[in-house]
This record gives sequence, C-alpha cells and structure tokens, in this order.
Amino acid sequence: MGIENRDDLLRHPKLGPSWETFALEKVLRILNPDEAYFYAVHSGTELDLYIPGKEKLGVEFKRQDAPKVTKAMRNAMEDLGLTRLWVIYPGSREYALSNEITVKPIHSLADLAD
Repeated sequence: MGIENRDDLLRHPKLGPSWETFALEKVLRILNPDEAYFYAVHSGTELDLYIPGKEKLGVEFKRQDAPKVTKAMRNAMEDLGLTRLWVIYPGSREYALSNEITVKPIHSLADLAD
C-alpha cells in the first residue's frame, strides 16, 4: 500500500474509510443493538449508522479534527425522526453541535453504553 511511515499513513486515501469502519465496529460491539442500518437516499443524504428503537439514534463517523453539522445530518435527523445524533471523531473532547447532535471522541466509546 506504499505506507512506510506515519505521514504516509495520514495521507493515504483509505485511512478515512478504514477508520470509520473501525469506529463503527466499536460502536456496534459496545451498544449491541437488535437492529442497525446504513441510511442513504437518492438525494445524497446518508447516515453511517441508524439504530431504531424507542430512542432513535444516528451515528456519523468523521476522521477530522473539528466536525461540524452538515446538511445531510439535518436531513437524516428529519427523515428518520432521530432523537439524538452522535458524531464520533478521533479528537479528545466532547462538545455539542446542537441540542440533539453531540461530537464524541472515539476514546470515550465505552461511555456510550451508559
């Protein structure tokens, strides 16, 4: 894959998708939901993880330093009637993007089960 050092890894085009898959697997292992889905519609709105149930939860995975609310997040919240949406990222602090959208560091995934 041509990865000889950390800089090569950080520039590699497969880093983002690989990281997102790693984080998705961690969330599924911790939450252990009965059902979990990827959501996408023709208009371009997509959501990395949708967990239906009494409390409808959406999860986005972003390999970036400071994720922001996107139009797709807002559309997915409306389309699916989400109660909450978590944005999992590799950073170090948790913060709210809105009343329903929270950015959570990947290292805090064990706290998601609470």
